[in-house]
Amino acid sequence: MLSGFVRLPSKERYINVNILRIILIAMVVIMSAAAGLAKIMQAPQELEFLLGFGLSVFQIVIFGAVQLAGALLLVWPRVRVLGATVSIAGFALSSFFIFKSGNVQFGLFSMLPIMLAFIVLWQAKANFSKLKINN
Repeated sequence: MLSGFVRLPSKERYINVNILRIILIAMVVIMSAAAGLAKIMQAPQELEFLLGFGLSVFQIVIFGAVQLAGALLLVWPRVRVLGATVSIAGFALSSFFIFKSGNVQFGLFSMLPIMLAFIVLWQAKANFSKLKINN
């Protein structure tokens, strides 16, 4: 009877950590997908900004496709390490261009998705050995 009122802190903590991990992954997926889709759809601000650095429209679309691929790869645990790595590369390249444009404040803010993606990468590497890979 009393067992219904007793809390299990370790199980509760495990559930909270999983919820936070899912939220973090979802945030990185959404940011990477949004950045990729903006480039694929050729949003005027993206085109104007990246064309100013000498990228062609084709290169911008490819860059967007890579960012979108990174977002999609983050969804599946078996390829999450690759997805996080691709997302980090896309965010880092975008941040490089932002810093190169002279916008330091926004450049610093654009480092946030990189840090979040690094946390996802770290967690994915830690959990990768737990996955059973069936050949």
